[in-house]
Formats: sequence, C-alpha cells, structure tokens
Amino acid sequence: MTPSRRTLLAALSLAALLPSGFVTAQAADRPSAPKTTAWAKANGVFLRYELSGAGPRTVVLLHEMTTTMESWDVIAPALARHYRVLRYDLRGFGLSERIRGEITLADEVEDLRALLAALGLKGKVTLIGGAIGGAIALLYAATYPDEVEGVVAISPAAYMTPQLDRLKASADPNQPGPASNVRAPGADDPAYPLVLQKAHPDRYAKYLAITASGASGGAPSTRAVYSFGFADVLPKIRCPVTIVATTMWMRSFASFKELSDAIPRGRIVPVETGHFATIAAPELVIPILNDFLTKTSPRSGRDPHR
Repeated sequence: MTPSRRTLLAALSLAALLPSGFVTAQAADRPSAPKTTAWAKANGVFLRYELSGAGPRTVVLLHEMTTTMESWDVIAPALARHYRVLRYDLRGFGLSERIRGEITLADEVEDLRALLAALGLKGKVTLIGGAIGGAIALLYAATYPDEVEGVVAISPAAYMTPQLDRLKASADPNQPGPASNVRAPGADDPAYPLVLQKAHPDRYAKYLAITASGASGGAPSTRAVYSFGFADVLPKIRCPVTIVATTMWMRSFASFKELSDAIPRGRIVPVETGHFATIAAPELVIPILNDFLTKTSPRSGRDPHR
C-alpha cells in the first residue's frame, strides 16, 4: 500500500468517527477563521476541502484533471483577502475518495452542490475552474442557474459535441492519453511547454509534484469529459461567464471562442500561458479574477458582459 493510500484511508477513518454534522458546524460557526482544512461527506463520498477567508460572497475553486486543490496555492490566499474561498479535491484526486466505476460531469456537479450544503454555505456562489474544473463550473451554472453569480472557466475541458475519437483513445488501456500522470522533466509537454518550464522551474517542480500524486480519477474523468457535449447546455447559463483561453496549448482559440459565443453573457479573454495556468502563471490569472469579481459584485451595478 502506497503512503498516499494509507494517508487517505487514515483520513477517511477519522472522518467516519466524527459525529454527524461536525464538519458542517466547524465551517459554519467559525467563518472568520483564516483556514479550515478537513473532510466532509458529500453526495455519498468523502471530499477533502479547505475553507479560507470571510465575507458574504463565496468563491469556489475547482482544479484541473490530474491535479489537486494545491494548484490554487497562490491564487486562493489572494482571493481570501476579500472573499470566503472554498477549494477541494475532486472525487478521485488528491486525498478525496477514489472513483469506483464510472463518473459523469453531472456527478461532479452534485458532489459540489452537496459539499456546499454540508458546509452550510448558502446563497449564490462564484465558480472558478481550470480544465475539467471549468467544465464542471459551466455545467453547474446551467443546471442550477439561480445558485451561481458568475463563472470563470480557465482553459475549460468543455466541447460543444462529444469527442468520440478521444473518448475511444481514453478507453484504451494501452494509450496513456491525457489522463496520464507520467511527466518527463525537461521534455516538451503540450500542457506545460518547455519555455514555461525554463522560465519558472520552481512552478514546474510543483506541477510535477502535484500531477505525480497518483490520482485514480484520471481515466474515468477523461471519459466523462469526452463523452459530454455542451452545445445544448451553454445557452441555459444566465450569469456572466469569462472563458480564459490559454494560447500556449494545443487547443485553438477558435474552439474556446465557440464556447463563449454560445453563452448569452459570455466573453473570452486570451492569456499567453499553458493549460495549467493556475500553476504556470498565477500573476496573469489573478488580475482577471479580481476584475471579474469586482464587476460582478452585487454592489457594483455593472455587468462586464453586456
């Protein structure tokens, strides 16, 4: 048994011994605490989360595939100066419970909704997600439009139609595909280009450490992404949405723009960085988030997407 597996089992065993509602009370009764890291049972699974900051507005951070909530280590503290910030390990990643069988993006949406309820976080939320986290944020906003104040989707793993060729490849055990967590230091990675590796080797080292954590959710999550089409989903989103298009990534700008054009209050912002922008270029992402949060504040009276 690997150390990470032993850590997860120990954490889940501890969480199972806690009285019902313990985690919820801890988070709800001490909203001014700078940071709370724990596990909560949501939608039938245990999810590791961190709650930081304070304030009437809640911002939820959803990480990329093969990473963990640590991909927000620079961005979360910056946002927590002004907002209550929730980040968590998606099911199958980090120290959250493993995926058993298959999973859908709708399951991920219900995980998040149940986690918000378990923590007693009421009212509208702003969802900020990278890659698969962006896809989950978009689907959540379409499924529960009255519960979302705004969405920022960074290089979202969302496609207008199902990606059948990629879906077939992701189901082939002989193809490592995009769900592989094997990285070769010094090699040009389409998700993390060599120029970015050399520019900030410390950030690349963090990326390697996070993606090598042995996440079990890569393959089923990849199939969930490639089997889903957003063409009928995006028009249902009523809140402002910013699609952050990472230009140093194999996906075309036109593909990202197709998403933003399908959203009634959508816009697109290009950023010159790789797919894992939250790790590779947080200094480029934070101003976009601050601008979005400021302009979509109920107090501002402005709509950045009209």
